[in-house]
Amino acid sequence: MPPPPPPPAAPPPDVRAAAEGAPGDRWHRAAGRTHQDFPPTPTTDGGGDAWYFVAVADPQLGMIDANAGTAAEEALLARLVPALGRLSPPPRFVALLGDLVHAHVDLHGGAIPADLPDVQVAALKGALAPLPDRLPLVLVPGNHDVGNTPTPASISAYARRFGDDYYAFAVGDVRVVVLNSGLLADAAAAPAAAAAMDGWLANLLAADGDGAAPPSQTLVLAHHPWFLRAATEADDPGTVSRWQGVVLSDAYFHLPTAVRLPSLAALEAAGVTGLFGGHWHQNGGGVAELPPPSKGDAPSAGGRRPPRRAPLEQIITSSVGGQLGTDVPGVRLVKVAGGRLAHRYFGVDELPVTVPLNADRLDEWA
Repeated sequence: MPPPPPPPAAPPPDVRAAAEGAPGDRWHRAAGRTHQDFPPTPTTDGGGDAWYFVAVADPQLGMIDANAGTAAEEALLARLVPALGRLSPPPRFVALLGDLVHAHVDLHGGAIPADLPDVQVAALKGALAPLPDRLPLVLVPGNHDVGNTPTPASISAYARRFGDDYYAFAVGDVRVVVLNSGLLADAAAAPAAAAAMDGWLANLLAADGDGAAPPSQTLVLAHHPWFLRAATEADDPGTVSRWQGVVLSDAYFHLPTAVRLPSLAALEAAGVTGLFGGHWHQNGGGVAELPPPSKGDAPSAGGRRPPRRAPLEQIITSSVGGQLGTDVPGVRLVKVAGGRLAHRYFGVDELPVTVPLNADRLDEWA
């Protein structure tokens, strides 16, 4: 009796379907301008208790090998994911701070196959699939995800892959806001989308101030840093970064002064304490020392605000992949408690197992 015929070959995977996933999966939890795994507004529950999250910047699959493959970034994530799963207690969430993949048709034009962004997104989702379900993903769009000049089409493509491009949620008495900073950097091709986000943010922060339980603090997650070293730095700071022999002006990596200073003043007045970003592929930032407002130009905080316990700080986290400075690939652990922040950058192979959470000694890491 002849052997049975071999089963038919499996059809090739639908790369676009793998990249876009399905509504409601862990990659599409940002919907309706909030995150489905968290309450939409701050509460008094757990007020003052210490908790933490993980900031992962610029995984940017495809960057290291110039879009020829994603093996280098996948190898780094293969080392990171088990370490994140061992963290005890577990973080409240893992934030991916933009540039989730490298290839984008608006950045690379005809130099890449049209389906390469989907191929890279599918690789990213596969690399992070072993991350335990108890660790929600909080996704932030970067310029390699929506383009240097976002368009309605590029924002829609991002939404199909990852959900809303801006939204807010709460962890206890802390407000967390995710912004599409590409619309702050260059809104020329999507002015309506930029105006919608600006109006949404203004209304959100005003409502925080008027509510019965104003947040103890507000954290903003956005890919582009408002500034690299100082809030008042020049649009061209006169410094450069380097990648594989290419010299990049640092003017590319921060928001322009005309956007930066009024935005920082409004965020500080609204009780924002931390701006968490990436984009620079090196660690940086600092406390926002703002010039005094002109008479009559001081932004109104509006409503009832909690006493400010921490200054407004820009925290730039280096990439978990390719580096433009001297840092090693890594992530940042961010502790939050009682209106205060503490954070530390760890290399991929340097993460602790136990994260001490004592609201009175927030800066302790061992």
